[in-house]
Amino acid sequence: MPDSDEKLMLRAKEGDMAAFELLVKRYMKKAYFLLLGFTGDPEGSLDLSQEGFVKVFKSLKRFNPQYRFYPWFYKILKNLALNHLRSRKRETDISNPIPDSSYNPEIIRERNERKDAVWKAIWELDPGEREIIILKHFQGLSYKEIAQTLDRPLGTVMSRLFYARKKLKEKVERWL
Repeated sequence: MPDSDEKLMLRAKEGDMAAFELLVKRYMKKAYFLLLGFTGDPEGSLDLSQEGFVKVFKSLKRFNPQYRFYPWFYKILKNLALNHLRSRKRETDISNPIPDSSYNPEIIRERNERKDAVWKAIWELDPGEREIIILKHFQGLSYKEIAQTLDRPLGTVMSRLFYARKKLKEKVERWL
């Protein structure tokens, strides 16, 4: 059975770099996609995720094992993303860079229109609404994990997610 994140952090705190490397491998994709959801910037998200791990490494001595690793790491990543967005202050390209394997141009066009509509609608949400949608649908966190990550009551998370989804649906319908 693999070590918990908190055990890996304790081992890393004691100088075990293999433990830290396991944490990086465990969270590198999750960090990248979380940051991509916040910033919409593929290259910037890669740089920011690396910066996030550097911050974790520099903060090893201050990590409190009584708290869960991911909510702590999430806050680091969120702050990096918000700082990046503040400094960038430009329009973001929201097109999906992943090539489509289908050869039917009509299907490709329709699929791209839907993807663009969803991303445009996500970017029109308030930051708090966008954040909760990203945590649930892009990070795959449970309601309980979102509540812990955002330090909010479970009922508040459920309510905010309900209204964020409702707004997102309205905005997607408007774009389509």
